[in-house]
Amino acid sequence: MDKLAISILAFIRPTILKQCLDSLAANNDLKDVDIHLWLDGGKGVIKGLEASADMGNLDVFNDSKFAVKYAHTSPVNLGYSGQYARIFPTMMADYKQFVVLDDDVIWGSHTVAIMRKLLDQFRDDARVGGINPGMKRYCAENMIEQNWDTVILSRGNTRSLCTECYWSDKMVPVWRWYSQYMEVIKPWSYWQLPHADARAAVREWAESIGSDMTEVSPDTAMVRSINMAGMQRMVTVLNRATNIGDLGGVHCTPEALRQLGIGHQPILESEAELAIEKFRVIEEHPKGETCER
Repeated sequence: MDKLAISILAFIRPTILKQCLDSLAANNDLKDVDIHLWLDGGKGVIKGLEASADMGNLDVFNDSKFAVKYAHTSPVNLGYSGQYARIFPTMMADYKQFVVLDDDVIWGSHTVAIMRKLLDQFRDDARVGGINPGMKRYCAENMIEQNWDTVILSRGNTRSLCTECYWSDKMVPVWRWYSQYMEVIKPWSYWQLPHADARAAVREWAESIGSDMTEVSPDTAMVRSINMAGMQRMVTVLNRATNIGDLGGVHCTPEALRQLGIGHQPILESEAELAIEKFRVIEEHPKGETCER
């Protein structure tokens, strides 16, 4: 089994990071799992107010009980786009598979095991560019028992990207597209991306390459890049994670998480899921039809 790296982005909120780390530490199998903290530095703008990096995140990380862990700190503020620009090339060079995880995401105690099963099963499937452990339940409550082994494959443009698993070799063509996006937004800092001129530049570029995803955000850029590389995103029907990002977050609000249905969701777990040998795929097409394979 290949080693798995889990990269966690952080800036402020060490108490939130601790909850994230505690949830990972509670997993039943962390053998061959390396944990990386990527702590942004300098000053950013949080909901209109200037905020400085909280070095308390390093204390929380250093106190965590993981066997193998690495901390990477930036002396200046990079924002998400800049953080991605240093995380992905490093992970792709050092590991065959890895996770990029926001500090405000909580994983279930079986999630590492489930994600490793999925990474193994779909490693050679050319359709799959990334795997998401699910931030909400995608079936009716009375269908939970029938869906422990079910995953959905789709463009993924309506799904949160705050936790995703990747294969380094599949990310090579994806990263070429993402690098083009990075060149387009080069004139602006991360905190300036909402400006009209930045949005217009990204929209013009996206349309020029034939993409209908014209938003300026780094998450949209990653989904766009996966699609432009000819792949889709996969998500588990039952959520193995949830988001608590409205608690002092950069972008999230309680209302936003409620609308998305991904905040503070009960994480679904069963001992039976640890015995799953093969997951079944439901393909979701742009018009909403689904078919099972």
